[in-house]
Amino acid sequence: TTGVSYQLTRLELSGGTYHLRTLTLGDFTQLVCSAACEIRISERLTVGEQSHIEPDDQTSLGAGDVVIWVLGADPDASTQVASIARENKLRAHLYAPQGTVQTGGETEVKGVIIGQTIVFGIGNNVTVEDPLDEQDLDAGAADAGAAPDGPTPDTTVPDTAPSPDTCSPTTCAA
Repeated sequence: TTGVSYQLTRLELSGGTYHLRTLTLGDFTQLVCSAACEIRISERLTVGEQSHIEPDDQTSLGAGDVVIWVLGADPDASTQVASIARENKLRAHLYAPQGTVQTGGETEVKGVIIGQTIVFGIGNNVTVEDPLDEQDLDAGAADAGAAPDGPTPDTTVPDTAPSPDTCSPTTCAA
């Protein structure tokens, strides 16, 4: 479903674990978790422009309380397993251990993104929120059905991005 710029289409998840083959959010869409939730996607995540994935702002939930697993692999060289269009807000932990996560320009990310390859768009603002340790990741991967010891992720920032010295362990403006 696609919303309009003055009124987002809202999908509210009440907490728990959700199993999906694919998840497609159209433009101007908001996926909100009102309690801790985990979304397990077996194939592909696609998010349209100016959409949000986040905890309900009426709660004290953080990025670590909205966990998204995309377990598929990139279907071909031009298609990413997790594609997030431009001008979005992602406040969650997003894991795509066997594929590429790509964000469009001017996207705000608060949380954690782990993928085989990560491509940030120009003008992204990325902040680590609710960091996790390797033990948390291995336990989550096992629960979601992913292999915890996959290939080492590769992070790619476009050539026009600021130099690496503008990044710190908790924030990076790309």
